[in-house]
Amino acid sequence: APMRPASPSVGRATPAAGPVDPLTPLWRAWRAIHVSSRGRVIDRPQDNVSHSEGQGYALLVAEALGDRAAFDLILDWTLANLQVREEDALLAWRWHPADGGGATDLNNASDGDLFAAWALVRASRTFGEERYLDLAAAIAADLAARCLRPWPGQSEGLLLLPGAEGFESEAGIVVNPAYYMTRALAELGEATGTPALIAAAADGNALLARLTREGLPPDWIMVTPSGFAPAEGKSSDFGYEAMRVPLYLIWSAMPGHSAVARAREAYLAFFAEETDLAPT
Repeated sequence: APMRPASPSVGRATPAAGPVDPLTPLWRAWRAIHVSSRGRVIDRPQDNVSHSEGQGYALLVAEALGDRAAFDLILDWTLANLQVREEDALLAWRWHPADGGGATDLNNASDGDLFAAWALVRASRTFGEERYLDLAAAIAADLAARCLRPWPGQSEGLLLLPGAEGFESEAGIVVNPAYYMTRALAELGEATGTPALIAAAADGNALLARLTREGLPPDWIMVTPSGFAPAEGKSSDFGYEAMRVPLYLIWSAMPGHSAVARAREAYLAFFAEETDLAPT
């Protein structure tokens, strides 16, 4: 989705309609295929389930393209069906349509929460709706309280847990590098007065730099007091998860980051070997 500068003030009237964004027809086609009439983003290859991540992405694109009706539809479904955890405002990460539909795992996914809350912050400015910022602030506060942890064995540095439960042990903390959309973390923290998220964004950039000193970022890693170790039972490849790392860094205006350089080197080598067409 195009990341346009946000309007500086909440409550500002929606700008007059201008030329249609060239991405709008593509968004409408995607929405017609993948978003139900109630606002559920359907993952058809995975048994028609829905994820907080998909809802968050769709909210972000709807905001970026000024589709208020779609934004509200997707948001209403998300809040009604995923914001069902009793202890906080975070989103259950997975919803299945079987047996009338319901959340099948109440654990959250921090990237889904992050994208949903960031979209709400942006939409509060784009559409002039204060309520969106209130919703974002509730998610931001609980994301900071339940999904940020100190680096094991160190007094400084924050790690972003992939979810509130299941990623901490005596050995260390399991981290997904692709959950670090650091621009979203920083902007969410700034807009909602949550400084821990701003700190986590800076610490995340430093973590990614350490991970890519000598190689590509992995899908998953365990952070221990002595450094990094493979996360048991999870991929250490630069795979479907980690391919988002350079994308998010570019979106965060950091094209010179070492993780981007490593990915570019790998892609160039692959295309040079497999085809005559190499990306620039």
